[in-house]
Amino acid sequence: MGKCGIGVKIGDDINRQLLHRLGGIFDTHQILASVLYREIYSRDGSYFDIKPEVIVRPDTPQQVQQLLAIASEAGVNVTFRTGGTSLSGQSVNEGIICELRTAWKKSEVRDHGRKIWFEPGLTAHQINTILKKYQTRIGPDPASAIAAMMGGILSNNSSGMQTGTRYNSYHTLSAIEFMLANGHRYNSSVAADRQRFEQEEEWLCQGLLRIREQILKNDEIRNRIIEKYKIKNVTGYSMNAFVDFEHPMDIFAHLLIGGEGTLGFIVSAELNTLPLMPVYSSAMLYFKDATQAAASAALLGESGDDGLCCPQQPGKPSGITPGDDSYADRLWCTVAGRNAGYGKTSTAPAEEIGWYGRYGRVHPYGERAGKAVGGP
Repeated sequence: MGKCGIGVKIGDDINRQLLHRLGGIFDTHQILASVLYREIYSRDGSYFDIKPEVIVRPDTPQQVQQLLAIASEAGVNVTFRTGGTSLSGQSVNEGIICELRTAWKKSEVRDHGRKIWFEPGLTAHQINTILKKYQTRIGPDPASAIAAMMGGILSNNSSGMQTGTRYNSYHTLSAIEFMLANGHRYNSSVAADRQRFEQEEEWLCQGLLRIREQILKNDEIRNRIIEKYKIKNVTGYSMNAFVDFEHPMDIFAHLLIGGEGTLGFIVSAELNTLPLMPVYSSAMLYFKDATQAAASAALLGESGDDGLCCPQQPGKPSGITPGDDSYADRLWCTVAGRNAGYGKTSTAPAEEIGWYGRYGRVHPYGERAGKAVGGP
């Protein structure tokens, strides 16, 4: 065993030359090389156990730039880590763990809450707390929102139960600032950076455009990509970027979303936000069998509902019998937080809402902006 800093034991297997180089740039508290820390950071939310060489906590983009240069010269991999909640091992690595959890906390609400700019070290919960006063929220809502940080959420293209594909990180991205492995830094919303990206990364841009051309020329591949990304698909790179965008900067910016840090470092990003409904309500719909319930899924999805859950064996409400006309005439409906009454439950007669056989239908109700859902 050796020592790093004051009384900190390091393993005999550590790259001491690398540690010496890092010590010339970073303060002692920014470098974690003890046996204990390397053991702690060999795990995330997954079952993997991969011990890193060293953990570094940079505070600025300039320090990240220097870290990438050292790693490149030493031939060591760099893995970016924020919350470390990954279930698939995205934040473990044998090389350098670049942790952004302790700094990178800046944010700025823009356009009266319609957009928010942030650095990667904030959790989704913290971002939504900042937006709450503006009655907005971000689209991604992973179950680990209280711990998952924005760097990982963007890198994994996280979504969640309510988000689906429409409001995930990819589709709500407004702008992104990133750094490539060569240390070059760009912002997708800055015109000068877009032009500089094409000039300084000419080889990369040409490669992106060649891939796009090959995809668009092959109808089978193009249509397969379009269909594939209509549903949740976060396996591999976001290949739909080649279909959705023309400019190499826009293509690359959206490849970073879901790229798991393999293409570059996300310095900051800006997301478009969604309205935060003051009240949410729900309804239980009854169907004759699972086939009819499944057949209604698309219609219910288009109604504006934030979520849909279909039990395998739906029961029946107390005191209500299937076929009971009183229930059909005064069915319960809800607008899932999207009507003028903010999702208040209604007992409007079925004929005013819209009826389809004896099994639920979605239909506009009066002048409400939302959709009413009903069915015995």
